[in-house]
Amino acid sequence: MLFLWWLPVWALVPAFSEILGLDSTQSHRLLIGMILFQTVIGFAGLFIAGKQIAGIMKKTPFKKTPGVVWHALISGKIPE
Repeated sequence: MLFLWWLPVWALVPAFSEILGLDSTQSHRLLIGMILFQTVIGFAGLFIAGKQIAGIMKKTPFKKTPGVVWHALISGKIPE
């Protein structure tokens, strides 16, 4: 969910608007909807993974933290 939040899906709104034949008002509404949807997904991911990630960050040296967090998010296993 956190990775979905980082993807710039909102940048695809002009293409979607053109394909769907939306005017500028509808395009702006679609853009706001996409941004809100991504924000909700991001907060849900933060809520789900935040406690585990905080625990990893406390135990791991600063330089190794990104790799350990990435491994935990991909594999689903928290290294000890």
